[in-house]
Amino acid sequence: NGVVRDACLLLRPTVRGRDIRLQEDLARDLPGVVADPQGLEQVVLNLLANACKFTTDGEITLQVAREKRPTGERLRFTVSDTGLGMSAEELSHLFQEFAQASPSTARLHGGTGLGLALSQRFAQRLGGEITVASAPGKGSTFSLVLPAQGPADSGAGPART
Repeated sequence: NGVVRDACLLLRPTVRGRDIRLQEDLARDLPGVVADPQGLEQVVLNLLANACKFTTDGEITLQVAREKRPTGERLRFTVSDTGLGMSAEELSHLFQEFAQASPSTARLHGGTGLGLALSQRFAQRLGGEITVASAPGKGSTFSLVLPAQGPADSGAGPART
């Protein structure tokens, strides 16, 4: 829970004074993941910061749950927001380096277009992935899914969620 709580603490000043509710929903007794704790925190923080950037008022929820699959146990970090949402066209290049949702969004909200691309690489390196579901005006839901035990050759220590 440390990585998740630290990411939420870092984001709280950003939402303070805005009409955004930041909710946490963490399952009990979550296993750790074999990952660089700072890298995992950065990915979770990036997903939360993006949700905050594109939500002017409403709610952002971070949920962490355990999933049992035939291929092994996994952790799902889900960041949902009630923000702008994205079209199918915007979603099609979301994880490309230097890609922005749209030129007008980039001008208004800034950013380099690297955060999601790097986050996706981090997740894939650990045997996981980031997926997204979104629709204009309906908000977005990003899910980071990682194995509860990462690859033995990752060289990283366990990160406590």
